[in-house]
Amino acid sequence: MKHIIIVPDGMFDNPVKSLGGKTPLQAAQTTNMDHMAKNGFCGLVQTIPDGMPPGSDIGNMAILGYNPKTCHTGRAPLEAANQNIMLADDEVAVRCNLATIANGVMEDYSAGHIGTKEAKELIDALNNELADDNIKFYLGKSYRHTLVLKVINPQKIKNIKTVPPHDILGKNITKYLPNGPEAVMLLKLM
Repeated sequence: MKHIIIVPDGMFDNPVKSLGGKTPLQAAQTTNMDHMAKNGFCGLVQTIPDGMPPGSDIGNMAILGYNPKTCHTGRAPLEAANQNIMLADDEVAVRCNLATIANGVMEDYSAGHIGTKEAKELIDALNNELADDNIKFYLGKSYRHTLVLKVINPQKIKNIKTVPPHDILGKNITKYLPNGPEAVMLLKLM
């Protein structure tokens, strides 16, 4: 028997005025999904272990059979691997989003859904100003990029607490800046 698992990761959104207050999914023609739902088996599964923050990186890891409580190191190492960025034992990958902040308030977590071509100019500028033997920015897609840091003790960086920009839209970023004993290196870059 063949199985297909459909993971609607990223499919849900907020209602859109131009769609009559519907979400894009509610407004979409979902003929094939409707057919599969009607003729297949549907179910629910809790993919986020108790005590872990909900997110696609954790949920997808669980769907693929990995235990996020023991395997999850964040989104950035997976994205770095996808970009063929090989991390040395003394390097860590950090997700580096381009965002729009005005007067200390997170206005847009995606820098206006910046295009990759325009983002490349910004990533190149960051590398020209900040990169050295210990710091390098890697171009990803749109607003999603990777920062690789060379650190003395990679285990210590796990203690840094960060908040995804999309979680603080409309809020002052001050209380959401990276914190923890090793956060100073990220704060200096910001």
